[in-house]
Parts: sequence; structure tokens; C-alpha cells
Amino acid sequence: MASQIGFTEKFKRFDNFELHYSVVNTTFLSPFVAEKYGITRGERHAILNLSLRELSIKGSTSVGMELSGRTWDLIQAQDLQFSKIREEDAIYFLAEFKFINEEWRFFELEFSPEGLTRNISLNLSTNFTLIKSAAYYESYYRKRQFRKDIGARKDPGTACLEPLTSL
Repeated sequence: MASQIGFTEKFKRFDNFELHYSVVNTTFLSPFVAEKYGITRGERHAILNLSLRELSIKGSTSVGMELSGRTWDLIQAQDLQFSKIREEDAIYFLAEFKFINEEWRFFELEFSPEGLTRNISLNLSTNFTLIKSAAYYESYYRKRQFRKDIGARKDPGTACLEPLTSL
């Protein structure tokens, strides 16, 4: 379902490496996950998630990398500060950024796989219309469920004292 509402993961191949990337609004992260990794949840906050895989005959392996980047839209630009996260055999690089509105967001990245001196450059872009719309629809369905719950009660004044159930 996430892919239907704005979450996308893609990759670019460079020789025997694949750089997987995704951009997601931080409202999709659970409060637990956001707190664990020090990520600010908010309607106008997003993260760029990168993971580098080295391909071989035996399969693929997650590898580290030296990484820098920046992001911009038509109004503002900012350097990206990446955090390295290890989970079992996976390595992720996350960078938070803010955005103003539904807009195109551009990324310029430069990375070097661990153990190599070669730098690889990559330019990406994404449209935040889908990502913001996903947060909108989540809010819409919660409100719709809330209205449904109120309509089912004889005393609608007590509905606001009970937490909403998850969808």
C-alpha cells in the first residue's frame, strides 16, 4: 500500500554497485522509529534514505561509503547531513530535510564506496505532491473513521474521550 500513496524506492547501478534510494515524509515513520534514530516527524519534514549494495556472483552485500550531498527546490537549498545506521547486515544513510509545499525537490549526491578512491556523482529529483498527499489521505481516513465512530454512539460527546483505533 505504501507504494500507492507516495513511497518509492529506486536504484541506480554503477558497475558492480547499486545505490538504492527513497524519499519519504517523516509522518510515515512511527514515533518509536523516529525517536530511535533522532528523526523529527512532521508534515513538512522528509528523509532521503540511501543504501549501497555491492553485487557479486554470490549475491549482494551492503557496503559503507563516503557521502556528501545537497538538496534544493525553487526557493531554498541546504546541505545534507547523513547519519549512518547499521541494522544486522544492512547499512543505511539517512538525511533529513524540510520542504515548503508540494514541489519538485532536487538532490545532488557524491559518494565513494568503502575501499575505493573513485567518486561517483548522481542527480535525483522527486515531486512532493504524492508524498504530501499520502499524509493528507492518512489524516482524511482518520477523520472519516472518527466521524463514523461518533455516528455510531448515542452520546457523541463522549467520543472524544476515547482514542481512535488504528486503521
